[in-house]
Amino acid sequence: MTDSNGNMYYQICNNYQLGNFGILPIHGGINPKRAADPYFDFFDAFLLSVYAFYNEDVSFEGELANAIKSRKDYFQQFDSAEDFVNRNMLTEYFYNQEDNEIGTYDDLTYFSKMKSFEEYVQAVTTIITRRGKYIWNILAGPEQAEDLKVPSNENAESPKVDIPAATAYFRDKYTLEHKLAEKIAKVAYFQDS
Repeated sequence: MTDSNGNMYYQICNNYQLGNFGILPIHGGINPKRAADPYFDFFDAFLLSVYAFYNEDVSFEGELANAIKSRKDYFQQFDSAEDFVNRNMLTEYFYNQEDNEIGTYDDLTYFSKMKSFEEYVQAVTTIITRRGKYIWNILAGPEQAEDLKVPSNENAESPKVDIPAATAYFRDKYTLEHKLAEKIAKVAYFQDS
């Protein structure tokens, strides 16, 4: 992409993946504040701010801190930062690679400290995919999630979702319009890649 000054920059669009969705209050401006300097939309920086809020860290100040504090009513529905993370299904951000399981606060993935855009994209994609599968299993239940096997192209070197067949599958199974079924098939293809 090119910014208004003609400078090139990288951008990824993962807006259509279930694992990338979150619910935060609109009023109070939390999202715009976490996208601004010094957070630059790094989700680890936001999660650290949430931990600072719940732990009543006196050094927690600035525009994002004020936005979070202005929505105290929203954040008070959670008992702690850990409860916020668990109930918002954000545990995948705390994945312990060594134990291959969800870890603790110390296991937070630090996107803001990654050295390359490629490393960042890989880490984000992995977390969003794992979180999407986790959310899907909760929403659909294990029986329905298991039932959501889509047709794959058996002739390919590595099995990949066959987008036209998967589109027809989703369209018929869930009575969806063609365009929506095709988008879901493409997400399945991406997650299978």
